[in-house]
Amino acid sequence: MHHRPVTGEVPIYQAPGVWISKQRAVFGQQTYAMAQLSAVSAYTQIPNRPGPIVFIVLGFLFTPAGGLCTVGGEIGLGLGMLVLGLALLVAGVAWWYLQKPTYIIWLNTSGGQVQALWSHDWPYISSVHRALQHALIQRG
Repeated sequence: MHHRPVTGEVPIYQAPGVWISKQRAVFGQQTYAMAQLSAVSAYTQIPNRPGPIVFIVLGFLFTPAGGLCTVGGEIGLGLGMLVLGLALLVAGVAWWYLQKPTYIIWLNTSGGQVQALWSHDWPYISSVHRALQHALIQRG
């Protein structure tokens, strides 16, 4: 998305979906006047992890239980529990590592706090955050 600057408006930052000058900040289709911004913040939202934790705990419970059943003579049940335990363990660990934190830019405006942008890419959010801070400083 490219925005044509207003006469004399110089971009401080441009990226897909983001355009920032000392007069305004554009995120997708939403435009904010820099004069209406009092502060900008970047937050990290940690993924919700109860699901993977439950899978991992169940995997740790079923795997040794399956081994004990196999030793106790219940080979079919034991192997089934062993396979289920290992599958739950692998699935839980994979699920845990596939969850990424979400990085969010919040703007404090005269109308309240607004979530302007989010991404799983910290360098991108960090660069937008720095550009917004720079624009606020330049605005004076």
